[in-house]
Amino acid sequence: MSKEMNYSLSSIIKILSCAFIAIALGLTVGQIYSTIADRPLPHILEILFWIGSFVLFSHLIEGIVAFTIAYRRGENPIRAGIYTFWTGAVGLWEINNTYNEGKGGQKNN
Repeated sequence: MSKEMNYSLSSIIKILSCAFIAIALGLTVGQIYSTIADRPLPHILEILFWIGSFVLFSHLIEGIVAFTIAYRRGENPIRAGIYTFWTGAVGLWEINNTYNEGKGGQKNN
């Protein structure tokens, strides 16, 4: 795969990831509101809520991993964690590649 194609694919994935995370956060707020108001969500939204919860949890774990990596490298951990929370695995891949390119392309062992 060419570098330009890889770049455009990762850009599309990042945009979609941000949109899906925003939707998942909206569903979570809706679920909290429906619980407080004692009005159940429709069944399809309930299913989407649980899928969104899984996605939010996995992105949270990726954000924590990025935070830890950035902290150990002396970079800004808050920025790396938030960026990776919104972009997911592509953000982790970018953080790792940016660091490796800065070291002359050498892999960390």
